[in-house]
Amino acid sequence: MTWGGLAVWTDSLLDALDTCNADKAGIRELELRRIARGIK
Repeated sequence: MTWGGLAVWTDSLLDALDTCNADKAGIRELELRRIARGIK
């Protein structure tokens, strides 16, 4: 792998991590709303 290829690959991994973190935050928010309404 070249340095340029490594940079592109690293950028792709960081994008995937950002997406995962956003998904987890969304799930956390929905879970808190569900708990606040008293739904199991």
